[in-house]
Amino acid sequence: MNKNTIKAPCTILLAAVNVIVFLVLSFLGMTEDGEFMLKHGAMYVPYLIQRGEYYRLFSSMFLHFGYDHLVNNMIVLVAMGWNLELDIGKSKVSHCVFRKWTGGECSVGMVGYTDWKYGYIGGSVRCYLWDHWSTSVCGNP
Repeated sequence: MNKNTIKAPCTILLAAVNVIVFLVLSFLGMTEDGEFMLKHGAMYVPYLIQRGEYYRLFSSMFLHFGYDHLVNNMIVLVAMGWNLELDIGKSKVSHCVFRKWTGGECSVGMVGYTDWKYGYIGGSVRCYLWDHWSTSVCGNP
């Protein structure tokens, strides 16, 4: 194995994009202001349904309400994502997180990585506690 290979590229990329988006928005305004965040793509179901602003499904996953929200979510992302990605691989972890994000964003989320975080937690629980499902999601034990 090459020493320079990144062990968890999806996790690192997701964390980097989240931090960059947060820094850009922090320079533009107040990330703890709901109106500001709504103008910059936060999830709001009435806008999604009534106005057809489907881009919010994507943009909202990179937005965070303040520094504390970002730090908490990035700690969980790196801690859970790193281990899960090493265990099941980048394609399976991407699939797991994407499925949780697309299903959870409309029902729960407004901004941030929170729904992805639950995707990582769910993926980890599924892989570690229910081995009989391992052939379909987590690979062969």
